[in-house]
Amino acid sequence: MKNIVISVFLFLIMLLSYSLSYASCFKEGDKVNVTGQLKKEFFYGPPGWGEEPEHDKKLTYWILTLDKPFTCVIEANNSQNEWGKNIQLIMGEKEYERYRQFMNKHVSITGRLFLAQTGYHMTPVLLDSISSIAFK
Repeated sequence: MKNIVISVFLFLIMLLSYSLSYASCFKEGDKVNVTGQLKKEFFYGPPGWGEEPEHDKKLTYWILTLDKPFTCVIEANNSQNEWGKNIQLIMGEKEYERYRQFMNKHVSITGRLFLAQTGYHMTPVLLDSISSIAFK
């Protein structure tokens, strides 16, 4: 009986430490307010995604370079150095027009996080459902 109690106690400690280690992490769907420098960045697209630049489509995306990079986003691809430094914005055409005045400025943006899923997602974590952009 004593061994069972000890085993349960150790299991609970491990479970608590696991949940505490993720307590300060963001997850997909979280509403966040982030600040940084907003800019347009150029990327290579299909067919070679930079393997053959002369044949690849040229893509331009809005990227926010964060003042405070992400250090933990659950299930984000964090295999590259500085993975949490930049975040790609996803908006509709009307939103791009409305927010164009904030380009190349220091801004604060509120939206929802989601994780990269396709080759067109250039950062491991993206921001959509943007509800506001303001000068910082």
